[in-house]
Formats: sequence, C-alpha cells, structure tokens
Amino acid sequence: MRTWLWLSRQMLTMAWRIDPLRSGACIVLVVLLAGVNAAIALSGRWLVDAAGQGTLAGTLWAVALGTVLFGFSATGFALYSNLRVDVSNHVASHLSSEVAATASAIPGIAHLERADYLDRIGLVRNGAWAMAGAGWSAAETGASAVSLGLSLWLLGSVHPALMLLTPLAVLLFLAAHRGRILIQRTSETTAELERTETELHHLFINAESAKELRTSGSGEAVSDEADRMWVQALRCRAGAMVKASALQLIGWSIYVAGIAAALLLLVSLVVDNRATVGDIVLVVALVGQLRDQTGQTITGITQLGMAGHAIGHYQWLMEHARRERPTGGRRPPGRLREGITLRNVGFHYPATDREVLTGIDLRLPAGSTVAVVGVNGAGKSTLVKLLTGMYEPTTGIIDVDGTPMGELDTVAWRSRMAGIFQDFQKFQLVVRESIGVGDLPRIDQPAEVERAVTGAGARSIVAGLPDGLDTQLGRIFNGVQLSHGQWQRLALARGHMRDTPLLVVLDEPTAALDPHAEDEVYQRFLAQVRATCGDGTIAVLVSHRFSTVRMADLIVVLADGRIVETGSHDELLAANGSYAEHYLTQARGYIT
Repeated sequence: MRTWLWLSRQMLTMAWRIDPLRSGACIVLVVLLAGVNAAIALSGRWLVDAAGQGTLAGTLWAVALGTVLFGFSATGFALYSNLRVDVSNHVASHLSSEVAATASAIPGIAHLERADYLDRIGLVRNGAWAMAGAGWSAAETGASAVSLGLSLWLLGSVHPALMLLTPLAVLLFLAAHRGRILIQRTSETTAELERTETELHHLFINAESAKELRTSGSGEAVSDEADRMWVQALRCRAGAMVKASALQLIGWSIYVAGIAAALLLLVSLVVDNRATVGDIVLVVALVGQLRDQTGQTITGITQLGMAGHAIGHYQWLMEHARRERPTGGRRPPGRLREGITLRNVGFHYPATDREVLTGIDLRLPAGSTVAVVGVNGAGKSTLVKLLTGMYEPTTGIIDVDGTPMGELDTVAWRSRMAGIFQDFQKFQLVVRESIGVGDLPRIDQPAEVERAVTGAGARSIVAGLPDGLDTQLGRIFNGVQLSHGQWQRLALARGHMRDTPLLVVLDEPTAALDPHAEDEVYQRFLAQVRATCGDGTIAVLVSHRFSTVRMADLIVVLADGRIVETGSHDELLAANGSYAEHYLTQARGYIT
C-alpha cells in the first residue's frame, strides 16, 4: 500500500509538472464523476415518485436534473478519458527518457552485460505506461470506491440487508488480487524468454545478421527457436490468465448470487408496501451500476498492482544508479608524467565466482605504447574495461600518476580518452556527425572533423561519397551504405577527434583485417597520436595477433587472466617463451 501511495503521488506530481492545465481538468472531472451515478439514481426515484403523485413541477425538475446528469456523465467521462490518455502519454514518454538517461548515466556497464539486469530494465521500460497512469488509476479507484459507497448507502436506506453486498464485493476484490499476483509472477518468469525472442527476431531485420542467416541457411532454425520461446512465454502467460480468470469467475458468481438475493428482497418489500415505485427504480439503477462500479474499482486496483510491479524495478534501477554513482571528484592530470600503475589487481564479473584477472602488477609509463596480447579469453578486453573505468577492480588498485582511479571524476577521466573497440558502432548519421560524436564539444567544428578524417586515412572514403562530410549514412534513413572496412575507417576517425587524450585504446578494432592491414592501421594511428599528444599519452593496443604489435614499447602477454611475460618485442623473442612461440607459429602460418 505504501508503494502504491508513493507511486500515485509521484506520478500525479509529474503529470501536474508536465501539463498542469490538463491535469487540473482531470482532477476536477474525477471528483465530479464520483457522485454522478448516485445522483442519476436519485433523480430517477424523484421522477417516478413525482409522476406517481401527479406533481408536474417535481416531474419537470426531475426530468431536467436527470437530463443534465446523463449528459454530464457521457460527455464528462469521454472528455476525461481523452485528457487522461494525453497526459499519461506525456508522462510515459518522460519516464522512458528518464529510464534511458539513468541507465546511460551509470558509469559502469554491468547493467548492460548481465541478463538479469537487462530483464529488469526491460520490465521498467515496458511498464512505463502503467506507471504513468498509476496516479489516475488511484484517483479513479478512489472515485469508484466513493461512488460504490454512495450506492451501498442508498441501498441501505431502502433496507439495511442490501448493504451485505459489501463483503461480497470484498471477496471479489480478493479473487482479483490473487489473480494479479499470479500474472505478475509469470511476467517475471517469462521476461528472459520474451527478451531473447525479440533479439532473435531482430536478427532478421538487421542487414548484417540477415545476410549471414540467409547465407548459412540457418534462418528457419533461428526463427523456429524464437517462435518456440514466444509460444512458451505465451503458454505461461495464458496459464496464469486462465487461473486468474477462474478466480475472478468464482468471485463474480458469488457476487451475482448476492445481487439476485437483493432483488428478491426488494420484491418482498414492494409486496408488503414497504417500498415505493421510486425505490424500485432506485434499487434497479443502483444494482445495475454496482457491477460497473465494482469492476472499475477492481480494475483500478489491478492497474495499480501492475504499476506497483513495475515501480519495484524502477526503484531498483534508481537505487542501483545511486549506488554506482561515482564518489571521486578529483580532476585527471593535464598530462601524464608517471603513468598508470596496477597493483595486485584482480577481477571477477558480478554474480560470478570465476576470476577473470588475478594478481595483475603492471606499470604503463607515460608516453609509452603498450601492447596487450593473448589468445581469446585471456582477459585482454577485461583489462581495458578496468583501465577505462567501466568496472572497478574486485581487488587491488589502479593509480593514475599516483592518484587512485576511484578518486578521479569518472566523466572527466573518460573525457581524456580516445580510441575504438572491436564492436565499434556504425552510427547512421551524417558523416561529420558520425565522426564528430567522438568529441561532442567539437562536433560542429569542421576543421577538427577534417583533421580526424586525415589522421585515420579516411580522406579517400569521404571524397568518394556524394555529399562528402554531409552525406547521410545507412539504409535506415535512405542514406549511403558503406562496407565494413569503410565504417571501420570512420570509427578510427572518431577515435582521432580528441587531440590531447591521456589514454588511447585500440581494443582489436581491426580483428577482421589481415595482419598487414592491421599493422598499417596501428602504425598510422600511433604516428598520429605521437605527433599530436607527445609523451603525455599512453597508447594501449589489444590484439590476439602476436605479429602485429612489434612496434610497442612494452608488450604484455596475458594467459588465463595472468601476466605471463612482459618486455619489448626483441626481449620477448630472446626469452623464447610464450610470446616467441605464438609469434613464430603465427608467422609461419602467414608465410604458408
């Protein structure tokens, strides 16, 4: 109940802040509509009794009142419904934006890599409309309860026994409440199935994945698997709906039996001349309304329950964002003088016990080029995530020029980084924007975008586009579709937008290229970094190819989450260890 009250207050406050005029009109209409049904029933009794007594003035007044009340009931409800939908849509849009902004503002990426977190975020976004209408659902439920109370009071004025319909209405509510709990639990159970089904079917409308599905002939199998998950989720939901409906059917059956008994009592009262013809009209009108009033009350409570279910996940997201809020406030240095030092760093991903990195002791000197190599799964990308602040070490500490990274302002630290990753994004924007997002404050500075294009060796690509830097990219907006290699060059240009970064990272962005092409990209990128940044920048190259990192000052070899070797290319070859073995093996493979 406390959650419902908090949610209702929050949503009504948000609606008032977004649109006070429409919100105020909705509140007035809800209050007035709460008593209109009872007033209509009273006008009906007045009309019949006045007509029976032959009172013309009373009859005319009753007709006029009934006409006004009926007109207001019809037009007022229609007006309220339209205003409510409009205001709720605005609030739902605001909530969706707030959820997206909150998720994106969390400095780490655990909530984007864990399936259980993604499920909860999905439930929040899917429940945005239910939450947006929670305030109005509460108001409507209160109005329905008031209307129901007035009806029961009027029935009691005819005979007290008629008020026994109240406990039957409570029984009906309990049945609906139990059904709601069943549906909520099923919704949580099927969240992962539904999310997976959506992702699988999305593969068919994504150009790159659709191409592979058609080439491999696996499209039908993937579609069948997605359909199987959807059917499984539907069966679970349908089962819960059937059980919930059965509970409500039992509740309604008992309630209808109570109404039948009430009508029999009314007949006996008429026969004994203890009720007037007007009382008959009053009771019949109220009994007809009781079903709708009870249904509206239960529906409102059910909607509040659905919103309350979503609000639990909403509150979790807000609390998670609060817990993950960076506590450090120190600015990073203007330029690195010592470098970055990792002391006994260990890491395992949340909700897992497997150590991905163990006992990492490493110094990345200022002005150095550091290559991190190892086979797939060695922990290379995880190390990069720690350096960029996407995760905090489970154990140990990372220093930046002697300052623990946890004490640095995370946003400020990332504003001094540059580079690209293996899974770089293909922004379907205008070319200058697709590159310029690498440094938003300078996205509208043509000279900086041009510099980045030149630094990435993408000049020929831009020159070949119909409108150069003003060319729209991507099929979604009917733009030019680039090859993967061309997209890659634009991503590299994006990495060149920051001209004085402290840390530059290239996390296998050229994994799809041959070693010679990868070597050329690395050489060009590092030359540009050295030319613009000098010795105050650390460049980190990540690769599983031992033959393309020879130019690095320091090569770090990872295996099973541990550092097994460090040194220059020549030093590691002379040591004849893991690096030399892998390097010579890969070199022979390229020669043959």
